[in-house]
Amino acid sequence: MTQFAKNYVVISPVRDEEAYLRFTIESMLAQTVRPIEWIIVNDGSTDNTAAIIDEYASQHCWIRAVHRLNRGFRKAGGGVVEAFNDGYHALSTDNWQFIVKLDGDLTFEPDYFEKCLNNFQRDPHLGIGGGVICYIEKWRKTDRVLSRVPCSWCHENLSPRLLGGDRRILAGSWMGHNGRS
Repeated sequence: MTQFAKNYVVISPVRDEEAYLRFTIESMLAQTVRPIEWIIVNDGSTDNTAAIIDEYASQHCWIRAVHRLNRGFRKAGGGVVEAFNDGYHALSTDNWQFIVKLDGDLTFEPDYFEKCLNNFQRDPHLGIGGGVICYIEKWRKTDRVLSRVPCSWCHENLSPRLLGGDRRILAGSWMGHNGRS
């Protein structure tokens, strides 16, 4: 049996996330299984988001900053896709089996990605996974759950068509892989 690879990369398109981004980065730094590369794309922020990204990128070689010009407005949907694509093209490695699109305002337990990756290891037919979205009130998780998708997994493995080759999508917001073991 071959060793299950747990190489993953993360792309975070962010815009004006100064209030939350440090919490997201600190959550990633605490992970039991860290990504091999994390591209944080500053999508033209007008607050201190860019400085926060640069600060952490200067301290951790696996965190990289991409800065986009401010287009003058938040472009819902399409702007996130454009920023994600810029992050994808900025990846310096292709030695990954999983790709994560992670929002800049999330926090999670230190073993979050380890547990997600273990789900892919248990079922090689999994294609896309996600997590539980909870409501945070005054920086504390409440019992009010917005969406309970305990690592909702898509068995229709669409990611080879999306990503090409041998990769799947896993979500911190979403994450995936295409069956390489």
